[in-house]
Amino acid sequence: MLIIGLTGSIASGKSTASLYFKEKYNFTIVDADLIAREVVQPGRFAYRLIVSHFKYIPDLLLENGELNRPELGKVVFKDRRELRYLNLVTHPFVYLEILKKIFLSFITFKQLIILDVPLLFESGFLRFICNYSISILCSPKIQKERLLKRNPHLSEADADNRINNQLSNLEKIKRSDFVFDNNKGKEYLYQKLDDLAKSKLNINFLVTVFESSPPIALSYLLLTITKNYLIPIKQKNPEKILESINIDQ
Repeated sequence: MLIIGLTGSIASGKSTASLYFKEKYNFTIVDADLIAREVVQPGRFAYRLIVSHFKYIPDLLLENGELNRPELGKVVFKDRRELRYLNLVTHPFVYLEILKKIFLSFITFKQLIILDVPLLFESGFLRFICNYSISILCSPKIQKERLLKRNPHLSEADADNRINNQLSNLEKIKRSDFVFDNNKGKEYLYQKLDDLAKSKLNINFLVTVFESSPPIALSYLLLTITKNYLIPIKQKNPEKILESINIDQ
């Protein structure tokens, strides 16, 4: 089973790529954003910790008791300590659910799964188990325009805070096996995704069954982890790639 890590800076088109893979190729998608919403639903342990810690935020909760994510976001993206706390109480639950879904995919002989994870490279261990990693990026100008259009409640300062609290595009490029420029619109991106799917993501079902043997699967996983640990930098000319992406088109 191939594990593909899909990431990208906020408002760069990662979710667009994820949806395309799902709809056209029927790939199994593990959506970290969706899981992150589920683990902070009312009654969950992480929810109680968040409500207790951030009780000073006036509009922390909506009328139905759920977290007011925009208001919470305005606070944590201005204060790195608060963002670290939020990540500390949510990420372990998110990663546990991701691992459960990976295991379920493995025992049901899925040929390929895509981990749609915004903080793939920041996560620590998830990036090491991916056979390939993909970053969807765009220029800072286009990124900010898309973010403000998608979230009209954000001020420009709020948008800048969200962008600046993520790993830089350069660091994402360095650590990615494949980098796709999403400045030119969906059709251009779709063509690049199609090329990748045909060249690297076309897995034979019999090979999947063979690799599902526990000893073989474990050996393959250890090999993948070792490779990603020993070769953390995947691109030879990351600055050149970044320069091409930063050209507003």
